[in-house]
Amino acid sequence: MKFKSHLLLAVFFSFIFILSSGFTLVGHRGDPTKFPEETIQSDNSAFNSGADYVELDLQLSKDGVPIIAHDDRVTHTHAIVSQNTFSELSQLQYDNGEHIKSLSQLFDYYKNKPNTKFILETKIDHNLNPSYELEDKIAETVKQYKMENRIMIHSFSNTSLFHFRKVLPHVFLIQIVGSLKRINFSILPQVNAVNVSSDIIQEHPFLIHWLHKLNKQVLSGQKWMKHLAYGTG
Repeated sequence: MKFKSHLLLAVFFSFIFILSSGFTLVGHRGDPTKFPEETIQSDNSAFNSGADYVELDLQLSKDGVPIIAHDDRVTHTHAIVSQNTFSELSQLQYDNGEHIKSLSQLFDYYKNKPNTKFILETKIDHNLNPSYELEDKIAETVKQYKMENRIMIHSFSNTSLFHFRKVLPHVFLIQIVGSLKRINFSILPQVNAVNVSSDIIQEHPFLIHWLHKLNKQVLSGQKWMKHLAYGTG
């Protein structure tokens, strides 16, 4: 019990440190420590806890609808997003009673809540899927709801980011990297920031300074806040 209290205090003061240091607080898939991830209830909990942004994952349904889903495990099924229509997927239920939602449904819910902002991740491998349908549908939905200034987009796929720079030229883009080899001068001009694991930053402390010199922001996950937040600086 004493350990739990100390842990909660450490997390609380870590929040204070981030907020007072001019960092941006991001709820990773909402607040999955309390509610099923990537649900409205989870997103609202993150925003109510002080998150500046909520990070969500996007995949394309069989009939071409951008779906908010990281994978199938949270609905306790083996459904694969790309192999099911939106109608079929929307029947799947999370533990809190919510159903899988489309990006349009998310934006429609939050459209009149201007302080809510999102980081969207494209879950796509262009080596397996050369189509840009996911990116184009996301861009179409963003423009429809006038969310250009309320979103950032990040991805492991450089191909995806290159395309977004064309179809959403003013949106903030972030490259996710798992190793220094992925940071190169072909992708850096296309993005505004780089999402680097805290392990890489610890191993290469010069990296933040170097990226800042190139006018790129740095986003890094904090181990003590796994699933809760990322800090940007």
